[in-house]
Amino acid sequence: MRVPNVTNTVEIYDLSCTGKTSLAARLASLTGLRVRHCGKLVVERAQGFGLASGDELSAEQHGAIDTETQQLVSKDPPMIVEGRFLDQVLYGIGRVLFVRLTCELAIR
Repeated sequence: MRVPNVTNTVEIYDLSCTGKTSLAARLASLTGLRVRHCGKLVVERAQGFGLASGDELSAEQHGAIDTETQQLVSKDPPMIVEGRFLDQVLYGIGRVLFVRLTCELAIR
């Protein structure tokens, strides 16, 4: 499998439990690209602050993860990035292929 030449980053986004992490891992194994799992980073950062979940992380900390992601995508492609709101975080950054995963709530 090849990522199109016009793409530096494959970005997978949408709600929780739609298969983003699984798809990102599979694409990475097929392409050899590295993966950034933004949801995992949120959880790890929350745990570092002694919080019970990523939902308790401050907007400032979420913003810091967003900024780090933007910088990585801009300065160190190619890669795969997956997370819930990446369509907003990476909006306007060139050469990003956006992949939106959807799944009915009953199936998730």
